[in-house]
Amino acid sequence: MKLRDRFSAAWRAFLGNPSREIMEAQQQLVSMKRELANVRMDLRGARETLSDLRARLEELESGQDDYAPDDRFQDLLEDLAAPLSQLRMQHSLIEAGKDISSRNIMVLVKQLAEVVEKAGLEPISRSGEEILFDTRIAEPLAADTAFAEGEVVVTKFNGYRYRGRIIRKALVAKRH
Repeated sequence: MKLRDRFSAAWRAFLGNPSREIMEAQQQLVSMKRELANVRMDLRGARETLSDLRARLEELESGQDDYAPDDRFQDLLEDLAAPLSQLRMQHSLIEAGKDISSRNIMVLVKQLAEVVEKAGLEPISRSGEEILFDTRIAEPLAADTAFAEGEVVVTKFNGYRYRGRIIRKALVAKRH
């Protein structure tokens, strides 16, 4: 720093006027305080979100929910009632010797599948879909067939999982 700059800085300090460096430092300090306040607000929001997520996780792990299990089961049965009633009616027509349409039956089966999938039964893969073989979710259709992990195979019969647990593995075959 030159002598003139030093003298000027000393004179400003004597008069109570801050130097340019001090003013810049003060501006930087104000800017950093603003940034710190924003970070604190973001952190507070993140903590609230984390707290909410932890509470929700505890609810799910304990099996409690805003929706009682009996209510869920009743809702499931109510959703199943209409297509089941129609299937029973189709069955009575068959027993009476009447012809029924396979298309009508498949529509009802699709409705049933949609109801149970809505309730949480999740298909692992769809029939005809190519997937990578994984022993956790699939098994060979034929007992005398073996596949390597990661080998491309074709799903012949859907697999299902419920709440992350495998209920039925997909049955797969070689890709043609």
